[in-house]
Amino acid sequence: MGGVNPILELDAYNFVKDLWPHVKAHLSDDSNFNARIGSFSRMVRQTTGPMNFQHGDTYLSPARSTAIRYASNKRYGSEILTYALGFLEELVRRDVEGIRNVLYRKYPQVFSLLDISPSPILIEVIDCPLDFLRTEAGDDAEFQIVELMELWNEKRDLFEVVGQQKNFRLSRPVPIEKMKFWMLNVLKWDPFFPEYQMIRIDLNDMRSSS
Repeated sequence: MGGVNPILELDAYNFVKDLWPHVKAHLSDDSNFNARIGSFSRMVRQTTGPMNFQHGDTYLSPARSTAIRYASNKRYGSEILTYALGFLEELVRRDVEGIRNVLYRKYPQVFSLLDISPSPILIEVIDCPLDFLRTEAGDDAEFQIVELMELWNEKRDLFEVVGQQKNFRLSRPVPIEKMKFWMLNVLKWDPFFPEYQMIRIDLNDMRSSS
């Protein structure tokens, strides 16, 4: 985990900057899209603060519900790509000038993602070394880890709720031996606590059948 960076491979930062003027010009007044435009604007500028809109790193959450929510609600895995491709799909549908020709020639790999229908996967990291972790803002994570340990020991019933706001940024790749993979089957969607089933993916079985 964290060994491949699709944001850099797809040149996503420059793509969203080139896409933004078209989004602002053609979708700002559309009620189906304007609620997302404020967040997308912050993603384009890669802002941080109370809400983190920086992308390009792998993020981990101590709250399983947060990981489930992101996996099932972010169609393309990445938050910034999910937002961008949602806007792109609509701009292509409207045949907006500069999209099918200029942007397509510049970012063909991004456009190719419009044709896929990925399934959500949860990756569980086991015994991640503490020095691999930073806070969401990129700061030293020791104080946050201490807070979570105290919460787990003293108020475990609140861990899932409070843990949603104490996520981590991964500072280096995690060996595959420290990961478990689960296919998610969302039974009932809820923005905070969706009902779901987890189906274990055994990489050894996949390797032997390939």
